[in-house]
Amino acid sequence: MGKGGEGQVFDVNENPALLAKLYNEAPDSQRVNKLLYMASVQKPAIHQFAAWPTDVLLQNNQVAGFVMKKLTGYVPLHMLFSPMDRKKLFPDKGYNFLVHVARNLATAFYKLHQEGIVIGDVNEGNVLVNAQGMVAFIDCDSFQIQNGNQYYYCEVGVPRYTAPELLQQQTFENVIRTPNTDTFSLAILLFQLLFLGRHPFAGVNLSKEDLDEEKAIRQHQFAYSLRNTHKKLQPALNSFDITNLSTFVIQLFHQAFEQNANRPLPAEWVQQLDAMGKDMVSCPKSKLHTYPATAPQCPWCYFKEQQGILFFLDGTTQVSVPLMADIQQFVNGFKPEKLVLNQLSTSYTIPQHIHPLIEKQWHSYRKWHLYSLLAALFTTPLLALFYTINITALIWAATLALLYYVSPWRRRLKAELEKRNADFRTETVRLSGLVKSHNEPAELKQYQKTATQLEGAIETFKQLPLQFQERKKELEEQLYNKQLLFFLCAFDINSHTIPGIGTAKKQLLYNNGVRNAADISQLYSIKIAGIGPKNLQLLFDWQRQMSVNFTYRPNYDLIGKETAKAADAIQKEKVQLETDIKKHYQALQAAKLNVIARQQALEAQYNKLVLQVMQADVNYTAFKELI
Repeated sequence: MGKGGEGQVFDVNENPALLAKLYNEAPDSQRVNKLLYMASVQKPAIHQFAAWPTDVLLQNNQVAGFVMKKLTGYVPLHMLFSPMDRKKLFPDKGYNFLVHVARNLATAFYKLHQEGIVIGDVNEGNVLVNAQGMVAFIDCDSFQIQNGNQYYYCEVGVPRYTAPELLQQQTFENVIRTPNTDTFSLAILLFQLLFLGRHPFAGVNLSKEDLDEEKAIRQHQFAYSLRNTHKKLQPALNSFDITNLSTFVIQLFHQAFEQNANRPLPAEWVQQLDAMGKDMVSCPKSKLHTYPATAPQCPWCYFKEQQGILFFLDGTTQVSVPLMADIQQFVNGFKPEKLVLNQLSTSYTIPQHIHPLIEKQWHSYRKWHLYSLLAALFTTPLLALFYTINITALIWAATLALLYYVSPWRRRLKAELEKRNADFRTETVRLSGLVKSHNEPAELKQYQKTATQLEGAIETFKQLPLQFQERKKELEEQLYNKQLLFFLCAFDINSHTIPGIGTAKKQLLYNNGVRNAADISQLYSIKIAGIGPKNLQLLFDWQRQMSVNFTYRPNYDLIGKETAKAADAIQKEKVQLETDIKKHYQALQAAKLNVIARQQALEAQYNKLVLQVMQADVNYTAFKELI
């Protein structure tokens, strides 16, 4: 399913509801004990918000990983930050959804803290969200947990989400984290959700000091602060205005970012975000444009109309094109008919007007045959008077057999019976063949083949509007990504700090053509010796962080031109499909006429043949009874 610097995650074949994480290197005894303890703690509140270890995996009797539930339908939280990602994954979600997710994220922290768990390594990559706005944590084996007096520490972390007092420690080893340090990380994520990805400690540097996010955190330089009169940072350009939020939410952000002690608890965030969510205003211009009731106007309309910036892609960039409203009307005239055929049967009931045909000679043959038998019965006893009883019996039997088998009348009667039986069988076989040809006509296969072609062309024709919409979506996504890549080209890797990537790694990347944030996308398809999974994760994280400040300004002229090209291509496809549909329909009608004509001809033959079969039947049956 995925891999990182620490291990790989796999599906579990025997249980699709589970995932298995295997470490790249055998875990030490401290990690093993931690996993065993975590697997022994199974509480509904934990499983609701975390992919918690449910069991350990053994290899050669040594712990090699663990099993956890699979979070189906979830995506990384950071995919809510990008307008294009939101459009693709949550097309019907507006700003109120972000507030809802923020509220649920605070709830997750609250519930996990109640169970004595400190999350520790909080970042936008290890929190997932689904279409209902529910959140869940992954990488739970890094959580800080406590078993009595035994602490299992969280010894990893991302500086840009780490509380300033922890950054002062220089290392995370054997450092006891607290819910208060967790709430700093929570506040960062909440800020990013409400400010569409912007980081609270990144912005326009007003000082001469080289001030990155980590240093700004250490100095409590909250870029959006309304209280700090000696700010070194001001909000990034084209940022959401913090004064749009409720007074209480603004107060919580200041409390979280400008002091170390007594940061707001998750329960406070839940309460205030819940209240803000209930007071959201819906903009009449777009269903995605919801905003806090404390805002003086719709901020998203302001960005769009005054700055040309779109934070929510709700279809407003679509250029007007000729609609294909006549599609259904056209299709209605060429719908394939279901061809219902009459079914013939080989069974029949003989009507009373059909009489057997038996010529007079056969009655004569039958009479003379009987006379010969009677003569034998009378003459044989007279002959027997001259012989003994034994000889008499033999002569009697021989005479009867001779008269029965040698009699010319009997031979002719038997031959006629066999002929009539053969005639009846022949007519029956002909009737069966004719019925099969009628009920399963070969012409029907051609009709069905043509009908399938027609139905396929009609279905493709009906999908043209949807196909056009999909092409427009692809077009806008391409133009969006083109602007984004152009924006990322400005971030040279040698001129920017990339956490975890030193000078030697940068030079290695540079030598392989990866020279700016845009070039990092090449690492999806190429491999560079010395740049492993952990480095890749750090580089992609940095690229994503740089892209947060990207603002999308649609080029409506270019969109219009490209959309017109797409519309022209669809129109040509429409004309071709109309021709194909007409051709298939004409072929279908011709096939239908062939089937009907063939059926009528066979039915006429059937009506004659079934009479012949019945006549042959009664002829055979009556003759059999005669003899």
